[in-house]
Amino acid sequence: MENQINEIMKLSLDNMRNLIDVNVIVGKEIKTDKGIVIPISKVKCSFAGGGIDQKKYRDDKNPFGGGTLANITISPVAFLVCTDDVKLLHIDESSHNFEKLVELFSETFQKIVSK
Repeated sequence: MENQINEIMKLSLDNMRNLIDVNVIVGKEIKTDKGIVIPISKVKCSFAGGGIDQKKYRDDKNPFGGGTLANITISPVAFLVCTDDVKLLHIDESSHNFEKLVELFSETFQKIVSK
């Protein structure tokens, strides 16, 4: 039974890997007359699987029952805009508070160093 569960789970995970690659997270570049725009997405994956050996209950040649469940959610979160300078434009303004904190620290540090 253990080999059958492993086989089902391996098959499901392999199929999930085929759906998700780096091109899903960092999308293909979009060229404009002023620069390049690259979409950035967030990917969430869930996976569950299990099975049962039904030898006690059935006289079949292969008394195994099992299944797997996989869920993939892809959400766009930002655009990397490359023109004269590079900017990360977030779709949801509250999603980049850490980035704002790092930028504020960097600006403060530069002011201290330059004095």
